[in-house]
Amino acid sequence: VQKMGYDHYLYMDESIRKTQMNIYMICSIIEWGYKSIDILGKDGFTVDIHFDENKISDVVSFTTLKNEEESIYEAIDLGLPSGLKWASFNVGAIALEEYGDHFAWGELTTKEDYQSSNCVTNDKEIADISGNPEYDVAASTWGDGWRIPTVGEMNELMTECKWTWYDNFKKGVSGYKVESKTNDNFIFLPTSGFCVGINTFDEGRYGYYWTSTPYEDNANTAAYYIEFNVNAGLIDWGLRRNGFAVRPVKD
Repeated sequence: VQKMGYDHYLYMDESIRKTQMNIYMICSIIEWGYKSIDILGKDGFTVDIHFDENKISDVVSFTTLKNEEESIYEAIDLGLPSGLKWASFNVGAIALEEYGDHFAWGELTTKEDYQSSNCVTNDKEIADISGNPEYDVAASTWGDGWRIPTVGEMNELMTECKWTWYDNFKKGVSGYKVESKTNDNFIFLPTSGFCVGINTFDEGRYGYYWTSTPYEDNANTAAYYIEFNVNAGLIDWGLRRNGFAVRPVKD
């Protein structure tokens, strides 16, 4: 049972089917006599549920609406020379220690099988995708100026912040605490692993995060990303088919 405020309760089935902005949830009304309830959905959008007060145990379908004041996507000011702000957690996560989702480069949804043959950007000549909602999952799903960082912006994060490895930063999750050199703010980059084919590798050992920048020497099949483990971090290039994490930024 989850309390919604003002002594209004819903039973909520954990099986939530979500496709971008649409959510379907099975609800049983315990205390009724009101016509709508506002809750905060996983993606940071306020959900307004309307129902017939004379019915219970209905299946309620609804579409989330973005609410700027209640957005859970916090922009962290790390005091970078560019003034760029970094998100507090990954796309698909709802807490800083969560891995979030894995995306092939330039794709907007996750999938069961990460192959070159089903990668929508493979063998396509595409410029830097940062801020382009056709290919940038942060711009498409979060909106509000969020986007995938460029390779230059990722390099700035590496060189202008203090990186400290934690074997157990929170809830047993390893990764790097990335701290500002000019203020007390920080972000945490968990070891989210990566996907190839139907398998996920290196969760809890390595972090792999896309940039928005295609790789110049193989611009139609590869892009830049950051990779790190307990020993070090570096910017490298990888095949676009790979499922990596995304940590958004905003100006």
